[in-house]
Amino acid sequence: MRRFTSRVALILSALVVLSLGGAAAVPAPVEPPWQATEAQTAAVRWTPCPQDAAVQCTTVAMPVDWAQPDGPSFPLAVARRRATDLARRVGVLVLNPGGPGGSGVDFAVGADQRLDPELLERFDIIGFDPRGIGESSPVRCSQDLLGRVPTETVGDQAGFDRLAAYNRELRADCRKLTGPLFDHVDTLSVARDVDSLRQALGEDKISYFGQSYGTLIGQQYAEQFGGHIHTMVLDGNMDHSLDARGYLATGAAAVEDSLHEFAAWCARDAKCPLRGQNVMSLWDSYASAAERGALTDSVTGDSQSLSDLVSHTYGSLSGNDWAELSSWLAGLRATPAPVEPEPQETEPTPPGALRPTPPSAVICEDWRLRPHNYAELQTLAQAERQAAPHARYSDENRNNLLSCVGWPDQVANPEHPLRFAADTPRVLLVNGLHDPTTGYQWAQDVHRQTADKTTLLTYEGWGHVAYWRSGCVRASVDSYLVDGTLPTDLRCPAEFREP
Repeated sequence: MRRFTSRVALILSALVVLSLGGAAAVPAPVEPPWQATEAQTAAVRWTPCPQDAAVQCTTVAMPVDWAQPDGPSFPLAVARRRATDLARRVGVLVLNPGGPGGSGVDFAVGADQRLDPELLERFDIIGFDPRGIGESSPVRCSQDLLGRVPTETVGDQAGFDRLAAYNRELRADCRKLTGPLFDHVDTLSVARDVDSLRQALGEDKISYFGQSYGTLIGQQYAEQFGGHIHTMVLDGNMDHSLDARGYLATGAAAVEDSLHEFAAWCARDAKCPLRGQNVMSLWDSYASAAERGALTDSVTGDSQSLSDLVSHTYGSLSGNDWAELSSWLAGLRATPAPVEPEPQETEPTPPGALRPTPPSAVICEDWRLRPHNYAELQTLAQAERQAAPHARYSDENRNNLLSCVGWPDQVANPEHPLRFAADTPRVLLVNGLHDPTTGYQWAQDVHRQTADKTTLLTYEGWGHVAYWRSGCVRASVDSYLVDGTLPTDLRCPAEFREP
């Protein structure tokens, strides 16, 4: 069993994964016809959360389809941890940990172990499970059908057609079991839920802290409801302006950068069991062996496919767990390659290990990620390989690509240039310089598109999201959230915790 159990595995269990694709117009700002009345605000009834009686839980009714705000509704699960210093209370801090698939309710319940004391003192910490996730009417699919997910490598048009047919069957099954909400779990709808939640809480403005995919919720909230933001921090940024090729190539480049950083650590640190070897050449030899079925984990005896190698490496780089990755790689064994004829120049570049995952109701409605045939899929894979000649591709982004194969072309919330509302206050963007999951280029692109509304704080280290990895980042974020003071020094040095 692979050690990597972060977002991809979480999403599989929640039946929500992540993907991207083409460009569209900016959604028009919404003038909500659903303004909360005093009676509706008073109707929010808090009870002790089953996970922790010190935290309060409730549900707030939200329209299934914001185009029909008076139509059918679903219960949005919400948790609140009250500010411990009410005399100095700033307001509410709404959290989202990303995914898509992460539970904001769980994030709020565990906030006393995750956030610094000053934030707990000064804010009501608010977490919610986005529509279709966790306790907010989760997307449901047949376990039997999920158990039949194709595992073959997609190596030709016939394999592509089988994957597309399976994805269509699974999507139809999930839509049937989930009901009408399945077609409305896009992030733009979630942003509208956040503003309706703000009203139900009786707040004129909110502070927001989103990480990873939670940054997209924040970005789209700022597009629609910027005037209702007190402060906003976005850590580990998505770039919703990228088309499929751009998303996949920049994602692969971020993994490539992190793999080189890992190799450089191995070259200088005696704790790395691979020290003295050319780690990039070793990784390449493992990848070649995996492609021909000749890579084995000497500890477990298990055969390792290219997908296994890429997935394990990606997970360890995302968690900045270099010690674990170096030990695992040191335990792999490759059978020598047989002598093979030189490939002809006319042969297409192989796409690598293309493997499917269950479709993502969220991702496939947020991005126009729709290769229509094997040739288009191969072209995208070649763009990844050009951007990442060693790492090959981003495991997570490749899975997202495959999740949407066979889906209808129409997308509820297509990618588009980012433009914050005119009354949006300055937003603090945070990103790691060597983040393999949400690469630094994405944060730079978001900042470029919103330069008059954003400040970019760079963490000069490794791993996915920066708040948990740097005392400098935490201090800057906390200060900004509490009193609106933006950092003057926009670089935080790397803090490498020795393995």
